[in-house]
Amino acid sequence: LARQEKDLALFHLSYNPLLECTYQLPEITGFFSKQVQEKIHYVGDKGLVLAVSYKTPPAYCSPCSAPSRFALGNPMFMVPPQPVIHWLCVSISWIVSGVAPFMPVQQIYHDRYEALDHRLANYGCYKYNPYSDQVLAHIVSGQSDIPPGLLNFLQSHTHEYQTRLSRLQQLLEGVGVDARVIWKYSFAKSCAVSNGFLLREEDVVNRIQVLEAEWHNKYLRLTQRLQ
Repeated sequence: LARQEKDLALFHLSYNPLLECTYQLPEITGFFSKQVQEKIHYVGDKGLVLAVSYKTPPAYCSPCSAPSRFALGNPMFMVPPQPVIHWLCVSISWIVSGVAPFMPVQQIYHDRYEALDHRLANYGCYKYNPYSDQVLAHIVSGQSDIPPGLLNFLQSHTHEYQTRLSRLQQLLEGVGVDARVIWKYSFAKSCAVSNGFLLREEDVVNRIQVLEAEWHNKYLRLTQRLQ
């Protein structure tokens, strides 16, 4: 194989979405209030749920001096909030996908999500972000009844339920491409997590589709040559 062919094969065959995917921590406001710091937030996807909170970082000061009242009260002297991981829950299929990258990952808390879908349907709520902080908090609680606050939140965000990542995943699945390849390409990863990305999601999906088709054809030719 030529050097370029080896590099291309290494790029695609060594790709593991489990190692490349990026999770975005929930935004926080009013951070320095005790109530906000003690609140547990949730981040997750189909095979994983992470519980995290934020703690107050120490005020910045030089090693030779005690922090002054000015330094403690001035945001310019503060370092960013520090996340604290409380626990991580994953599905068995998520673990197996670490060594078998394209094994389908089963939905974590499947029964709870199914029950939530049925209950929300009674209120005419069919579209929501299953991995939002609010929904994950309800799922991990194991409660059967939907809290009024969660129901109001979901009903008022029916037109905003999708994130940029979920839209990319839906578009890719619609054209028959495994959505986990998003994390293979830097431009797709930037689209999923960056607010300043300029390309449309449709353009990103089209580009991924072309690159994956080119690799599929290349892989077939390489295997035929090496047989």
